[in-house]
Amino acid sequence: MDKGYENNRARMAGTIVGEVALDHTLYGEAFYLTHLAVPRLSGVVDVLPLIAPGRLFDELPQEGDTVEVEGQVRSYNKRTAQGSRLMVTLFARSFLPVVPDALAPHNDDEPQKGGEESDGEISNANDNADSAETAPSDTAENSDTPEDLR
Repeated sequence: MDKGYENNRARMAGTIVGEVALDHTLYGEAFYLTHLAVPRLSGVVDVLPLIAPGRLFDELPQEGDTVEVEGQVRSYNKRTAQGSRLMVTLFARSFLPVVPDALAPHNDDEPQKGGEESDGEISNANDNADSAETAPSDTAENSDTPEDLR
């Protein structure tokens, strides 16, 4: 697995909106553009540009299809007559089988039991369950914080 893919991974489920069209060709490989409508927890739907390489052409979903995409978030500067714009896209590395509740808005950080709500904190992307290094527990004997500030 390449180093960039280890650090930049995205997995999203949504509905294809718009037709699939050839976007560009680079080093002889075609890249196709469509858009993925992804519902948020709030119910608002984000429409994200989805780029797929030509090697996935036979797997490309069509307008109205529900898909789960595994890939990367990529960005580039697009120069136009009005100036340069930062474009953020979802680059597909594979399309996965859709599970029935894939489009149901959910937050993987929320506890599954106990009914506690998430505080909205984003976890560190460098956290790794396989890591041998663990952080010390936040107890009085391990804390550098004065006791009156805890």
